[in-house]
Amino acid sequence: MKSYSLAKMSLFHNPGKTLLMTGKILLISVPLLLLSLTSCSKSAAPEIPEDAIHLNICVLGNSYSNDSFSYVPFILKDYGFTCELHIYYRSGGSLQGLDDQWYDTENPGDHYYVNTTRDNKWKKGEPISPNEILSLSQWDIISLQQYSRHVTLEETYTPYLQNILDRIEDNFPGQHKMAWFMAYNRAAENDVEINLSLQQKVVSSYPFDIVFPVATTIFNCQSSSVLRNIGDSVYGNFFSDDNAHLQEGLPCYAAALTVVQTILDIYAPDKTIVGDKVRPTEKWITSIGGITRNGTSTGVTESNCALVQKAVIAARNDHFSVTPMD
Repeated sequence: MKSYSLAKMSLFHNPGKTLLMTGKILLISVPLLLLSLTSCSKSAAPEIPEDAIHLNICVLGNSYSNDSFSYVPFILKDYGFTCELHIYYRSGGSLQGLDDQWYDTENPGDHYYVNTTRDNKWKKGEPISPNEILSLSQWDIISLQQYSRHVTLEETYTPYLQNILDRIEDNFPGQHKMAWFMAYNRAAENDVEINLSLQQKVVSSYPFDIVFPVATTIFNCQSSSVLRNIGDSVYGNFFSDDNAHLQEGLPCYAAALTVVQTILDIYAPDKTIVGDKVRPTEKWITSIGGITRNGTSTGVTESNCALVQKAVIAARNDHFSVTPMD
């Protein structure tokens, strides 16, 4: 589904006023006041091309969703997309937890959202249940995933994943596409083959329209002698010093580009992230008001970004095998 968004600009009314300075009254001229207000309105609202493609995306996940999606809305803008992206976040959230807590308003999850037709930064909403967040909009994409420590355990998928899919189909009919987010292993866990083979089985067994092969991109990057030592983790491997989450900068950029390229392949197949110009420096990350932060920006060089883009394309071409980057 494509919808097109136009920039909405507003000029706030501000009654004429006087400024008192060192005993003298200074009158602000009308032209100067209008110029000032016009400048404020332009800086406050994102610039949106008339032919922008707008997507409503809902991610039901955990901290790995935050790591992988936090840059996505702002990178998409460079490719002619606006989006309203909502994340239901529960630390350590698993498919079983999502199933069990679907209607839980007593112990809701965290809610982060951004609408790039009007927002320049992420916002945090009131705590929310999975059922409540899906009720907020008509979605174009709904993304599901498994907890990183369960992703290689086949018994943790059933019956929970089917229960969730049935609930979405029954209660939220529409033209949305169901997406599977391929979660990666933690820094100290090396079950790469089990991860990829089991997630391939999941994708072939359930009615997913989209696959975000983020795990494959991360594994591709970890195969590179140049990239594998990036990150504050004692293991390197793109992880922060908690050994559990992708570090800010190049690692989160790799995950985000995977999501972006997947969206481009579906909605704008003539476009590619090869040559992407975003550089997630500390200044850039701060400017978008990151959801949760894992260390400081690391690894962002021109050559590293180009190598990450290569890893992303390889993962999009082959979701379930590692492509060596050396």
